[in-house]
Amino acid sequence: MHRSARYLLLLIVSLSFFTQAAEEATEESEQVLAEKTADDGVIDDGDIKEEISNSNLPHVLPNIPLKRSLSLLKHMRLFDREDEIVQLNTAKETFYGLYLAEASGTPQGGILILHDDQQHGHWPEIVAPLREYLPQYGWATLSIELPDIPARKRITRIQSNISSPVVENEQAEQDENKESIATTEDGAPLEQEALSAEATDNSGPSADTQVQAEENEDSEPALPRLESLPDLAAESQTVSPKVIEQRLDNIQHYQQKNSQRIISAIEYLQSKGQFNLVVIGYGIGAAWAVDYIQQQVNEDPERKGLAVITIDALASQYSPQKMNQQIAKLEVPFLDLVHPSQPYALKHAKKRQTIMNRNKNNQYQQVITANMANYDDSESPTSRRIRGWLKTNAGGTLVKFKQ
Repeated sequence: MHRSARYLLLLIVSLSFFTQAAEEATEESEQVLAEKTADDGVIDDGDIKEEISNSNLPHVLPNIPLKRSLSLLKHMRLFDREDEIVQLNTAKETFYGLYLAEASGTPQGGILILHDDQQHGHWPEIVAPLREYLPQYGWATLSIELPDIPARKRITRIQSNISSPVVENEQAEQDENKESIATTEDGAPLEQEALSAEATDNSGPSADTQVQAEENEDSEPALPRLESLPDLAAESQTVSPKVIEQRLDNIQHYQQKNSQRIISAIEYLQSKGQFNLVVIGYGIGAAWAVDYIQQQVNEDPERKGLAVITIDALASQYSPQKMNQQIAKLEVPFLDLVHPSQPYALKHAKKRQTIMNRNKNNQYQQVITANMANYDDSESPTSRRIRGWLKTNAGGTLVKFKQ
């Protein structure tokens, strides 16, 4: 028995020794870490939170279109393709474009490629494959970046302070019931033990209690009858004229920015000697492609050397006119490509086909193509279809101008 007690005492002393050693090691490591943090100039999380809370820093939203543009330009420089980047100018801004000259020796014309919303001029679907594929067949390509569609902003509404009389009466009745249940006759609060067995019984109230409740209901006065519903505050349904004016300014700025960029890109192609022009629009870009061609036709109905190609065309809600109204009188070669995997675009394509059939426009052709052109595909069905249509309907010839 004496030997067991000695072993137990030895075990307790050993455990206490190791525990004390571990605590000393932890304190030493914390002290070293604190000294290292102080030497490195690292600020503690608590100090950072306190500093941020005390400072009045403005909240700045990220400029996503600018980041997208800078990332693309960095990508082109990384792969030694800076020679494709061209600088284009409008009256109010400078933006970039990606230009590839024709590589066949038999020039056919120039093609401007407009991407879909929230994309860029080298988007791996449709845009990049076309701009790299068509120069092999005599077409110089230029893709530019269009601004993003302005986001819709929520309208701040003034909250109405009018409350319903029914709600007020119900709230007052609930407060009275709470007071009657929560206190005794002397005004003291009820304890859990003071509750009767009948109140905690799951079987429900007794017959005497039901009779008493019915008598109390008969003695209560009826609620006042409402003649009509309360009118909402007029301010909550109105929108500030300043908000409407700002929204219209944003839409107008978006429209002008798109039109000016497209005009600047066409002028650049013409400066390279490309006067047989084709505009390809993908998604929302198709609406702006149709809009530009329509403007040129309106200015000069006899003008030659214009064609338009749309891919999964979508009408822009901020375009100057609806696309279906514009294409009804569009007398230029027009290829309308639609992918069956895009049901929304396919639905609107049927409407365009109906409009063109009604107007007996023989220059319009709609094709439901097989697969979408991806960047990994050297020759996709979409690219081959466009190349064949261009050769038949929009191919140009080399013309010498007299000086």
